[in-house]
Amino acid sequence: MAERPTYAFGPFLLDAAERRLLRSGRVVPVRPKIFQTLKVLVENRDRLVHKDELMEMVWPDTNVTESNLTHNLSVLRKILGQDGETQYVVTVPGRGYRFTAPVKTPVGGSIAIRPFANMSSDPEQDFFCEGLVEEVIEALVRVDGLRVLSRTSSFDQGLAGLSAPRFGRKAGVSAILEGSVRRSGDRVRISVQLIRVADGIHLWSRHYDRVLGTISEIQIQEDIARAIARRVNVELRTPNARRARRVPTDNQEVWRPEWG
Repeated sequence: MAERPTYAFGPFLLDAAERRLLRSGRVVPVRPKIFQTLKVLVENRDRLVHKDELMEMVWPDTNVTESNLTHNLSVLRKILGQDGETQYVVTVPGRGYRFTAPVKTPVGGSIAIRPFANMSSDPEQDFFCEGLVEEVIEALVRVDGLRVLSRTSSFDQGLAGLSAPRFGRKAGVSAILEGSVRRSGDRVRISVQLIRVADGIHLWSRHYDRVLGTISEIQIQEDIARAIARRVNVELRTPNARRARRVPTDNQEVWRPEWG
């Protein structure tokens, strides 16, 4: 199953397949040609896009003047909230335009959770590790639009010992979550890392430190599992990961008739 082309920058998520722009999970109304302008710039973010090239890609079968492109970019900057401090689209005088904001490509789609490693000398902590993985799987299953490999499949002995990318490819997922548990006295540290299967890049990692005895181990597992699921939802968010809601706008340019 092919991953959906999505791009995250600032508070925005551009869903190229559905031709939607979301801000903090809410749909932002954007006219088709302005969306196409943004899409071209984001997809070519590693280089300067010349004016003529951009016009050809936005209006492939229509003769338009440079003023149409200038208007589109002006409206686009208003939609993005670009100002002196926040720059998304930069004009290179006499040449073209460049998208300069950092862009992340969420991997979306699917995830597997590998067994968490017990880094303590106490074998009893194996039960804590297994319980934590169960809670994480249960929390991730609740994320709309995310496919979660079952515990049985994730713990398959045929996948044990494989590198993260090989594990993910064999499991048929786009990302994997690994973790470890280290206990010292009444303190426990849970370390987790999210890895993109395609290239083995670490998308996110974090330590969670807790004191045992203040609350139950089950409560610790549930709290950390929810925190992990929230972060995975952000890193792997697909267009369905959050329910989309339209953002009201006072910008009348959004509703102007479309050229071409």
